[in-house]
This record gives sequence, structure tokens and C-alpha cells, in this order.
Amino acid sequence: MDIVTQGVLGAAVGHAVLGRRIGAKAMVLGFVGGLVPDLDIFLVQDSQSLDYWHYHRGITHSLFFGPVVGLPLAALSLAVQRWREGTPTSFGLWYLFWSLILVTHPILDLATHWGTAFFAPLTDTRYGVPAIPVIDPVYTLILVAALVAAMIKGARSGPARHLVLGALALSTLYIGLGWGQHLKAERLASADLEAKQIVAGEVHAYTTIFSPWLRRLVAVTPDAHLVGFVSTLRPQPIDWIEVQREPLAEAAKAELDGTEEARIYTNFANGPIHAELTPHVGNPKDGQELRLYDLRFGFPGSALTGLWGMTAVLDAEGALVAARRFSVDRQINDGDLMALARAKLGLRQQLF
Repeated sequence: MDIVTQGVLGAAVGHAVLGRRIGAKAMVLGFVGGLVPDLDIFLVQDSQSLDYWHYHRGITHSLFFGPVVGLPLAALSLAVQRWREGTPTSFGLWYLFWSLILVTHPILDLATHWGTAFFAPLTDTRYGVPAIPVIDPVYTLILVAALVAAMIKGARSGPARHLVLGALALSTLYIGLGWGQHLKAERLASADLEAKQIVAGEVHAYTTIFSPWLRRLVAVTPDAHLVGFVSTLRPQPIDWIEVQREPLAEAAKAELDGTEEARIYTNFANGPIHAELTPHVGNPKDGQELRLYDLRFGFPGSALTGLWGMTAVLDAEGALVAARRFSVDRQINDGDLMALARAKLGLRQQLF
């Protein structure tokens, strides 16, 4: 999820654990703690390197990160509180406070299809389900409203704690609702393909920004990737856009699969990848560029096959010379945002 939402979740979890004892400080410390796992972005040295896909949502987003890092944070918090107040909260409660804040961050990220190395360092395999989008104001506002109400009631009061616990439960149910929309979207996509007599080996549904109802669909056939969109609120017949799979590009992608760069990228993409092969200008002479698009993220137009991906520069023999990230320029035209809003509601529009 976005960094603001992670901070708000940390504030809510922190208040639920220690709000009765330290009041609004639990929200402030919880907000800061909710940001800690995302500090892994500072491990990335170059914006075009593959480091971002390798490090972000890696070890700091592991199930084990919270319980381990929670120990020194709890000891430090206990020492500071003893020094300042003389009557500290128990070490056990401080440990529960920090561990839950640090663990709920990657658990929330698991509800998005971006992917999280949840069991690192045992494995760097990324897990994630397309329940809610990376930016979802509904989820965030549920928690923000509860925290504001808790401050009005009095952060140390019992009603304030009940409000925050209720918001945490409601936001969790909202994630469950999103997961249900994911399953519904995949069913709608499969039924639409069957009605059109299109045989697809894979059918995937992915969230789009701002709500869990409009889903981006990707179907894989032997000859093409099919991209479409469907609203689970008011499903309409799906307008599938066919993107041909290039045999030469697919063969070059298969040759690249044994490299560490390809392993990093495919582990991150965690699903269908569209490949395009073009001549490379410059060194190496007679080389080629293989562009691999992450099909999970994209919009109609120039970004239909994805908003970003990996460019692999190959020599004349097809060996990898260099690999880097690339982004696709997404032009937002007049009416695009209105079309997006109408599509989410299942209303007629031209783009989705």
C-alpha cells in the first residue's frame, strides 16, 4: 500500500495496543513505525537499475522482520519511558506494540498484487493477492476517521480504543470484500471468453487505482495476450484488446530466463509478461533490445501492455549485455478520469 496508508495503519494498531496507557503518543509512534519497512527504498542506488524490484518489499517486509526488530525497539522504548516517566509500561506490551506494527505492514501489502517477499530470507518468492489497489482511499479513510474520532473522545478512553478496534475490523472486512471482487472478476472474464469461444490458458484479474471494483483483465492464448476491463458493480460485455505475441521475442525471452536479471524481474512480475524485440542502436553492433512488460499494471493507449518493465540489451548472438528498468509515458487526456470513474461504476464509456 501507499506510505500514508501504512503510517495510518501503524497509528491504528499502535493505539489499539497502548492507547489506554500512553494516549496519542501511541498513534504518533505507530505512524512512524508503520513507515519503517518501506525504508528499504534507500537501498536502491539507481532509479533505472533492477535493485528496486530486488530490494523493495524484500527482507523488511518479511514475516520475521517485526518479531526480530521489535526486540531492540521495545528495549529502547522501555528505557526512554523509564528515564522520562519512571513508571514504564511492561517490556511485553512494548514488544507487542512494535511487533504488530511492523508485521501488519507486510500483511497489508499481501492484499495487493505488487508482491511481497513474505518469507524472506527463507525464500525471496513474492506473494500477493489482488484484493485492493495500492492506493485505496476507502481503506485509508476508514482508519483516519476512527483515529480522528478517538482523539475527540480522548485518546486514553475506552470508547476511543473501541472505535479504533472497530475500524481495524471494518477495514479488514473491506479487504475481504476486495478479494471477493477479484474472484468475481475472474469468473466474469472466463465466462466472457467462453461465450466468445476464445480458449485461454490463463486468466488473471488485477486491481486498478482508487477502488476494488474496476478490474484489469489479462488472458493468455497461444498467439496473443488479451487485455480488457470489467466493473464488478455492473458488469458489461468485455471489450478484449488483442496484443500479438511475437515468436522471436518469446524465443529471446526464453533464452534470457537463466540469467539473474531475468530471475529478479520474473519474480517481481509474478505473472504473464509481454515481450517485444527491436533492433538496438549503438553498442553492441547488430544487437537487439528485448522489452519485457509487466502485464499487471496498465491502461488503454500507450500503456496498454504495462506501465513499466525491463529492457534487456542483447548482443548479435543473443547474450545479455545489460538490463535496466523502463517506464511508459502515460498521457492523461481530457475525459480519461471521467471514463475511469464511469468504468468503475459499470457505466458506458469509450476507454475501458
